[in-house]
Amino acid sequence: MADQYLRVRATHPEEGTGTDLVTLHERHPAHPNEEAYVAGDAVVLVAHTPLVAALIAAGRLEVVEEPAQPRPPRRAGRADGAEEPA
Repeated sequence: MADQYLRVRATHPEEGTGTDLVTLHERHPAHPNEEAYVAGDAVVLVAHTPLVAALIAAGRLEVVEEPAQPRPPRRAGRADGAEEPA
């Protein structure tokens, strides 16, 4: 059954308040343990449900090929989104 699942993560986990915002929380019998929860940089096993497909199409989730590659380090920035001077 695991071969029917996708490994996904949020594309922009830091958007909004800069905390780990929830990108997906769905209860569906097709998900492992019948529930999927994607937040922050976590790579999560999910079923390819209509909601997951819609979030992938909208660019909110990305499929992660094995092995998952870590995100490159982000530069420190100010709360208003501007970068700190070098």
